[in-house]
Amino acid sequence: MIHDYSSNLLKSVENHEIDACIISKREGNHKWIPLYKDKLVAWVSENHKLAKKNSILIEQLKKEPFIATHVGENTDYARIFKKYHIVPNTRLATKDVFVTYTMVEAGLGISVEHSLIAKVWQGKVKCLPIDFSTDIEIGLAYLENENEGLEKVNH
Repeated sequence: MIHDYSSNLLKSVENHEIDACIISKREGNHKWIPLYKDKLVAWVSENHKLAKKNSILIEQLKKEPFIATHVGENTDYARIFKKYHIVPNTRLATKDVFVTYTMVEAGLGISVEHSLIAKVWQGKVKCLPIDFSTDIEIGLAYLENENEGLEKVNH
């Protein structure tokens, strides 16, 4: 079992290092079985002034101290930020999403991540919808002929 962000996991599949992975959708030479539709959400400490809001605006993502996870990598939030020309006010960076969550909980800044991830932990972090489209398709990526049995999963 390997935990990494989607682009790295897909590289591992395409390099025949792993057989399959559950990732957010990426382009490439692989087969795809969609499993779930997710959204990115803003993480804010329950004590943060934005915690009382119903959603986060693009402008707030640009101004608030931001905690980045996997800086410079092809993460889902980086792809969305690029699409909407968002340059966050990055103050802290981590290589671990749980560390990001803990830093947000401590009030060190806000972050953006999949809504599913925050459901794993119990803490003082509020997940707020973002005011623009952040739809992310989660699914199973694998190479054709390597795992012929996976074809049956989709049927």
